[in-house]
Amino acid sequence: MLILDHVQYTYPNTKQSFNFNIKVPDTGITALLGANGAGKSTLIRLMALLNNADHGTISFNNRTVTSDALPEDFYQEVGVVLQDPATMLFNTTVYDELAYGPNQIMPSEKVIQLVNEIATEFKIADLLTQTPASLSGGQKKLVSIACIVINKPSLLILDEPFDGLSVANINHLKNILVKRSATTKIIIAHHALASIIDMIDDAIIIEDRQNGDLITGKEQLINLSGLY
Repeated sequence: MLILDHVQYTYPNTKQSFNFNIKVPDTGITALLGANGAGKSTLIRLMALLNNADHGTISFNNRTVTSDALPEDFYQEVGVVLQDPATMLFNTTVYDELAYGPNQIMPSEKVIQLVNEIATEFKIADLLTQTPASLSGGQKKLVSIACIVINKPSLLILDEPFDGLSVANINHLKNILVKRSATTKIIIAHHALASIIDMIDDAIIIEDRQNGDLITGKEQLINLSGLY
């Protein structure tokens, strides 16, 4: 589904260079693991075409993709939630945020039904009339993820999705993502393997701004849980 073939990226006006050569498994939940500064967030921005690679190619569903020649349906198929959810919320109410994508492709009565279903699934129905600016950090995180999930992307990329959430909301979001992974490929950047080992299928280790090995199998993941 998603391949980064000898992708190189250097931040402007710096010598901070990243090199990735990765084939993401087609199904299940894949974790991106690594220390702070290892390159997880940069990798996510490259995967989502929010940063342009200096060299190499990125392929999605057997097509080479770039932000300069963006396939028309790319962001219908790929949903991304970055670390700061506030950058994604711009409508007047939470309802309007959730309805924004569906309003482009379906009649209003179906939009209302879908928004209510997603709000119930994420336990944010009581927030629908509130302004995004009035929400707590954890509430903004849940709303921003729900805003992407409602569009039913085939690939969902999440950067530190559990930051700022209560234990109850972390567990609830985990359950949502595991259920959704039956039909949606999910990539999660996270800083602590032990806290997500119960929900992931495999992991890609990022070290020193370069990709490491793809780790599969619960036993191998458990062996790594003390390191990441």
